[in-house]
Amino acid sequence: GMGGAPGSGQISVRSYNRNFQGRSGTKDAFVYLASPVSCAVFAIKGEIVDSRESGIKIGSFEEPSKYLINRSFIMR
Repeated sequence: GMGGAPGSGQISVRSYNRNFQGRSGTKDAFVYLASPVSCAVFAIKGEIVDSRESGIKIGSFEEPSKYLINRSFIMR
């Protein structure tokens, strides 16, 4: 995860785009990139699986046609 270095030769799955050799802090770790949804499924299942076939119902949402932004420019 963020800020943690996997052990030598260990596997880590991350959802942020800093994926190059040695970036995890361990030169010989296996670091994979995945979507946040996939990472959540992997954490729940305890293994890397196809999240579409995991048996876990993954919700979805539609993007709003208009965003409400207040004077401090914070989106709601």
